[in-house]
Amino acid sequence: MTLKNITLLSLLSICYLLPQAAADTDVKGTIQYRQNYMNAISGHTGAIRRLKDGRFTAEGHLQMHTEALARLARDIALLFPEGTGTGKTDAKPEIWEDWSDFEARAAESRQAAQALLDAVQSGDAGAIDTRFGELTQTCKACHRPFRK
Repeated sequence: MTLKNITLLSLLSICYLLPQAAADTDVKGTIQYRQNYMNAISGHTGAIRRLKDGRFTAEGHLQMHTEALARLARDIALLFPEGTGTGKTDAKPEIWEDWSDFEARAAESRQAAQALLDAVQSGDAGAIDTRFGELTQTCKACHRPFRK
């Protein structure tokens, strides 16, 4: 084999493998972002629980965490693009196999987070407890079928 052929073959190999490597990096990056995003949701939910139960007091923090949670809940379905179900992830294939159900459950979480924010803004402790319970149920309702 000549040097010219070896060079050409090497370039063709790089051209073939480079898009695959970039795609793998994008999938890994997407999964890592999704995990960080969901950890943020979990962190805000835990903080809200402690604030509403009086285990910690800080002026304005219940409002702040609830606003952040409501914003984060808006885009849950966007975190699961096609092709990101492999690798180091707890996402089950059922997400993409039953996308309409997954999307509906994500919408329920979004609505529950907004209802909790509305309750926090009203200042009604009973409504806050009720709405928080409803929110956590939407989380569980999605995790059971769609998370390992």
